[in-house]
Amino acid sequence: MILVAAPMVAAAKKTSPIGDAVNSRALRSPFIIIMEIIPVGKETLLQTVELLMSNNLPVEDITDTVHLFVLGNPTKISGSIGIEFNNDTALMRSLAVNPELRGRGYGKMLVAFIESFARNKRIKELYLITTTAELYFSGLYYRSIERKSVPDFIMETSEFKTFCPASAVVMKKLL
Repeated sequence: MILVAAPMVAAAKKTSPIGDAVNSRALRSPFIIIMEIIPVGKETLLQTVELLMSNNLPVEDITDTVHLFVLGNPTKISGSIGIEFNNDTALMRSLAVNPELRGRGYGKMLVAFIESFARNKRIKELYLITTTAELYFSGLYYRSIERKSVPDFIMETSEFKTFCPASAVVMKKLL
């Protein structure tokens, strides 16, 4: 279990003491929300599946080889991420953040968590497949690679073989 402290974001435009309008995202409340990153369990599985489906991410192939984690608590899931691994190679998958909570850094927190998890498992190469988030992951130092250059383990995942179209971008990061 990892505890995450996230500042609450102010909800509306405010005027600063010098009179300029300030973007609401730049303002932070003094309140802190404590959330956990925890493995998906019985109490969070249904909410996690609903979150993934609402983000058009595959759920049919989630088995015990996929390690899924959620950000939040058992009553309110804010995001999810997963990983499949074999030896020193892994596939990051199932990154989703509740649409109402985007823009608060939760996605980056989840990616940082799964990268740390992977390093602790002695994983050296972390792959992902995306149809919509290439720019986002480029900003986190993942680089696009040719589909034909991925290791056999990644090629054999159902996400690579079945669920992600040939037009999807494969990205890699060395850990």
